[in-house]
Amino acid sequence: MMKLSLPRLPGRLRGLSLFQIGVLFIVVAIIAGAVLFNKNAIITTLRPGETIEVHFAANKGLRAYQSQAKVAWVPVGVVEEVERQDDGTVRVSLKVNNGTRDKLGSEPAAVIRPTTLLGGNYFVDLVPGGDREAGGFSGTIPVERTKLPVELDEVARTLQPDVLDSAKGAIGKFDRTLDEAGSSAIKDFAEQAPSALEPTGEVLEAMRGTNPRTDLTKVVSGLENTARVLTKQQGQLDSIMSGFRDTTGVLSDSSSEISSAIEAMPSTLESTRTGLSQLDTTLAKLRATAWPARPIAQELATALEHLDPALAKSRPVVRDLTALMVDVRPLVEQLNPLAVGTTSVLGDVDGAPLARVNGPVKDFVLSPFKGSGEYKTAQSDNPLYQDLGYMFALLDRAGMNVDRNGHSVGVAPGANGTTVVPPDVRKMLGGIFSQYLPTEGAGR
Repeated sequence: MMKLSLPRLPGRLRGLSLFQIGVLFIVVAIIAGAVLFNKNAIITTLRPGETIEVHFAANKGLRAYQSQAKVAWVPVGVVEEVERQDDGTVRVSLKVNNGTRDKLGSEPAAVIRPTTLLGGNYFVDLVPGGDREAGGFSGTIPVERTKLPVELDEVARTLQPDVLDSAKGAIGKFDRTLDEAGSSAIKDFAEQAPSALEPTGEVLEAMRGTNPRTDLTKVVSGLENTARVLTKQQGQLDSIMSGFRDTTGVLSDSSSEISSAIEAMPSTLESTRTGLSQLDTTLAKLRATAWPARPIAQELATALEHLDPALAKSRPVVRDLTALMVDVRPLVEQLNPLAVGTTSVLGDVDGAPLARVNGPVKDFVLSPFKGSGEYKTAQSDNPLYQDLGYMFALLDRAGMNVDRNGHSVGVAPGANGTTVVPPDVRKMLGGIFSQYLPTEGAGR
């Protein structure tokens, strides 16, 4: 009789019976099966990342822990939870890679797309939108920015039977076209394609820019931002195109004037060049003048700083001066004819009279008096204006006498060595005062 020999068990399991070992094997198998069955859920839960919530109008084939989340058809995460809400919508929770939310912009959208034309597997396509600023996205995409897939069978159900029959006939004819002349055309295209693809590759390589990793991405991002701005307001793009049409119409109507302007542009540029050359000289002189003027400008700034409070203080004076000017206006109007008459008077005086006063009269008054002829004995070392001053002072003193009849002038005739006595007066006085009067030619 043959005996069955079991492999040697580890030391800890040697004391177990076959029943216990079988139970342990079954438990381990159940745990391993549960882990394998929930592998996707465990991996999704343990993977690092961030959460995005998307609200769809309905669920179109999305399965938790299986359906993917993509950006531009590149996988970035997994659907973590699909939950129907009370209002009939569906909340889909996405577990995406770190940094994905910052790349989606402030107002991203989401679309459920099939992986194939016939459907089957579906994924969530995240479409960036809004401003590309970090932290602008709240993490929730509302129903208004989500779309559901349109499947081929749904489109087919909306078509009329005649249209479906025509489509079947078109497909059959297309098949016959490919079987006959179409096959040779495709072969010719395949033979000629390499020669055309080589320059196409060069064009595509040039489109990548000097930095292939970033230049094309920046261009696409710029075009995306431009398209978003142009379509942000309803009808704005149509208004821009209408304005562009009107602009081109105006340019077309003014083509002759534009042609004349372009024709005259060389002479205009030549004049501009000459003007700029002269302006260079002017700027050089201005530079040489501006440097010495800097201290003056600094002093002027100080003067303006002090002038500001002075103007503030003079504001009441100017306010009162306005009323004064109103009152002075009639006086100035009356002075106008007086000024005209005064001008004529000053014009008459400005001629010979002023010349005589500035000439012989001035010399006579400022010079000492020297008598001649009958008055040659009258001599004085003082200027005439001083002797005249003394004379009027003595007359003033003589007029200070007052009696009951009023003011009177006291006259006390006398003579001295410089008294001027005409010959007629000398004869009239006779010998009364002859002993006191000097003889002709005498010093007294």
